[in-house]
Amino acid sequence: MDEDTIKTVGRRKVIALLGSVGVGAAVIRSVISDDGSAPATGNRTNLPGTARDPTFVERIHERGTDDQSGEEIVAEESGLFDVSDFGAALDGTTDDTAATRDALEAAAPDGTVVVPPGELRISAHDSDTKTALTLDQRHSNVTIKGAGPGRSIVRMAPDHEGVHWGIRVMPDKGSSVDDVTIEDLTLDGRGSDQNYRVGIGIDIESAAKPQPVTVRNTVVQNWAVNGLTVESPGTRIVDCTLRNNGRKSHKVGGFDGHGVVSRFDLGVTGKTVVDGCLFENNTGAGLDNGSGEAVLRNSVITGCGYGVKLNEATTRQVVEKVHIVDCQSEPGIYNISANEDAGDLVLRDVRIEGSPDPGIFLPAGNTVSGDNIAVVDTNGTGEVRAGIMSKEEGRTFDVGKVSVHGTAGGYAVDLRGSRGSIDVLVQGDNDEGVGKFGSVSVGVTREGEPLAFSVPRPDDVGAG
Repeated sequence: MDEDTIKTVGRRKVIALLGSVGVGAAVIRSVISDDGSAPATGNRTNLPGTARDPTFVERIHERGTDDQSGEEIVAEESGLFDVSDFGAALDGTTDDTAATRDALEAAAPDGTVVVPPGELRISAHDSDTKTALTLDQRHSNVTIKGAGPGRSIVRMAPDHEGVHWGIRVMPDKGSSVDDVTIEDLTLDGRGSDQNYRVGIGIDIESAAKPQPVTVRNTVVQNWAVNGLTVESPGTRIVDCTLRNNGRKSHKVGGFDGHGVVSRFDLGVTGKTVVDGCLFENNTGAGLDNGSGEAVLRNSVITGCGYGVKLNEATTRQVVEKVHIVDCQSEPGIYNISANEDAGDLVLRDVRIEGSPDPGIFLPAGNTVSGDNIAVVDTNGTGEVRAGIMSKEEGRTFDVGKVSVHGTAGGYAVDLRGSRGSIDVLVQGDNDEGVGKFGSVSVGVTREGEPLAFSVPRPDDVGAG
């Protein structure tokens, strides 16, 4: 439970809910002060005796007291609901879906569902909504919390015959869910063991207003198509790992699966923020911005089909301090189809290394702005013209420094149809030289080494 959650719950919900179910998990009194405040935690900070301490869930599950602080855990003053107290076996074989749903119902609103170390098996076989776990408008301020990725594993049962979801935030029409948090888990879809190609780990449905959902320190892996789909702005995906998603869909139907898909209804404002994440070996994009605004920062995309994908309905895409490495089938950053207007693209401190296609391919209009963009060793097939490439639709550039190196069989840049300015273009080892600028004014063009600036490495980001 992070600081904001503790402030929201406070003492008003601590006297709660458990008399009829006998849950033994509880909140430690010393974590919450009289004014509802809590110690500042910060990113990846662990405070002993708090919900951000990685041993917190395990100690509550096993003892019912906080052995570090010496404080008694009072069951009747609990906002925590241990799934094992509702009958979950956590043995990886028993179907724990009903027990987990019961814990979610008891926790609604304002409570925390605790998933202790073990393997929680869930399924959507008996669900009219084809969903294992559903959170609706009654579940505002509810947290699903494990003991850490790889320790608390929530795994989908095999043999689903149709579309299926693991966790779905799905309010009734005209309603919304506030402040849902999913954290410190591994969520595994067993995509190769399903009998249908569409399975999604976490799905946040559209709602009457933006829904502030947070997914933190969670591994979302092996889903038949997408790891996480966001259809309502306000979602934050922080310090997560999204890997090996889309393999079933790609194998069966030839369709890609993505780490995160963000797509809002037309006209809906707000954004999805992805920060500190690792995208690894998804068959499609790390981040697919289907529509609306998305921000990707402090993240690594490695071994995916492609890096960041924009679509016709994208309004704005920010990519900041991101390292895109070894794309398998498509460019590092690109538009899916040629059109006159595909939203603004902002690139700051972005390094793209290794791609069979251009590092950046923009067959669509609108703007490109930013600084410190490095493209290295792309166009591996030698079938396209440049490391950075626009087409007849053109883009308006307002960019500081760019470097392009090692374009096989092509130019550094081919910006025909585009306009605007680039302050500095550094290039080297491009088979066809510097390339074509179109109507883009380039202040300085020179040969030299790739731009050097700080981007994260895989070990720096993701769940852990």
